[in-house]
Amino acid sequence: GTPPIIQTIRAALAFWVKEYIGYELIERQEHIYVEKALNRLLQNKNIKVLGNTSAKRQAIVSFLIYSTTNSYATDLKNECDNDSREGKEEGLYMWGETGNKRDKPLHGAFVAALLNDLFGIQARGGCACAGPYGHSLLKVDEINSIAYRSAIKKGYVGVKPGWTRISFPYYMSNEEFEFILAALEFIATYGQRFLTLYHFDLRTGSWSAREKAILCLITNKNSNVPALPLANGIKGTKVDNKQPKDRKTAEAKPNGMVTKFEMSLKTAIEIAHLLPKFPPQRRLQEELDLNLLYFRV
Repeated sequence: GTPPIIQTIRAALAFWVKEYIGYELIERQEHIYVEKALNRLLQNKNIKVLGNTSAKRQAIVSFLIYSTTNSYATDLKNECDNDSREGKEEGLYMWGETGNKRDKPLHGAFVAALLNDLFGIQARGGCACAGPYGHSLLKVDEINSIAYRSAIKKGYVGVKPGWTRISFPYYMSNEEFEFILAALEFIATYGQRFLTLYHFDLRTGSWSAREKAILCLITNKNSNVPALPLANGIKGTKVDNKQPKDRKTAEAKPNGMVTKFEMSLKTAIEIAHLLPKFPPQRRLQEELDLNLLYFRV
């Protein structure tokens, strides 16, 4: 048959670009990105970066984003009040709401879905290939491990715990880098509110947007949201895009990408404010103990 000529040429060009730029420059830029990301994410009390954060690493970060309850915790509030906000003049920052108690983490695949649906950011959510290391990272003991295995054998793959992973390649712009961090901080603050807009399939572990709930939110007469990014992926949905006419013009300007990112974050915040701050725990139709789940549903 015909050999994959085009694919071979594209692969060769990718290696040529790497040779032209040089691995030293690539390593240096990725080190800058991952160090900045760690310094910022480690300050967020709703984000837990997995793995050794002091050892040299590639520009890849695996993390958990925790949900919160409305149980007031004085000590947590004091910690938040004492947290310095100095030295943060550059970049887009989102900070968590104070006075809340940290609860179970959000499902890794759910966080990845929000990054994609709200901001167009691609991430990976779920379990790593190295199961024993995953047990160690998440502190899964033998009893829970056996319980997970038993549930999976019954067809409930969705009980598998996991996390979200994102990378910071050397070729991304500083604006894109700042936008990704701001998106992560947004989900750390508002992510759990979007649980009501998604359906969770316990048998596959996948999350899908609930069309009726989203359409209800869009058509709300009291809603002034410019556009709902979640609706773009719904087949057959006709959404009146109320974005400003000059948006494309703004994106074409020197700071156009920054303007686009800021508008995306602003829209996401407006959507979040239409949703319940502490969504109720959903009921699972399957006969499975909800306490077995490592994550919030």
